[in-house]
This record gives sequence, C-alpha cells and structure tokens, in this order.
Amino acid sequence: MTIADLDALCIDVSRTLGRAGFDIAPSSTGTAGGLRIQPARDDVLVTWHPDAELHAATRHLHSRDPGADDDRGIRKAHTTALVASLTQAGFTAAADEDSGAIHIPAAA
Repeated sequence: MTIADLDALCIDVSRTLGRAGFDIAPSSTGTAGGLRIQPARDDVLVTWHPDAELHAATRHLHSRDPGADDDRGIRKAHTTALVASLTQAGFTAAADEDSGAIHIPAAA
C-alpha cells in the first residue's frame, strides 16, 4: 500500500461520511470539532473530536462524578453510526473499544 493509495482512501472515506451528513473537521485545524480522517500504517483512522459546545451541554449529566467522561454515551452512539455508515458504503470498518477510533484497512 503506497502513501498515494492511503491518501486516496482518506478522500474516499471523507466523501462518503460527508455525504452521510457527518461533519468533517478541516485537516489543518487542531482544535475544531468534527471527524478527523488520516492515514495510519496500513489503514485509515477516523476519530471524532466533539465541539466545546457539546462538552458544555453535557457537563451536567455527570455532575455527581466530576471525573466521569460526560459524553461516553454520545461517543458510543456516534461511533456506532459511523461504523454502520462506512459498512453500508462497502468499507470494512472496526472501532477500537477503548479509544472509539475507527480503523478502515486498505484493500490488499
């Protein structure tokens, strides 16, 4: 798998998720919310970075446990929707249970 192949896969994944209605963060923006799609070793990695507004809106959900991840349910639902969208579009996609990152392997 060449770098050009991985870049092409990133573009294909970005377009697919964009058509499905997901917000793709600009690749040059380190702090903007949205999906980040980037090449990894032999696959494409999709990660989600929620906007600061989401954190502010959900902070009260776990006010009894200040150390809790206040958006864990939203993250799980979002990851499930991403994997379903990618799979339905013909990609092989698997989510990392710990990080929520989605791996899309390059075709052999």
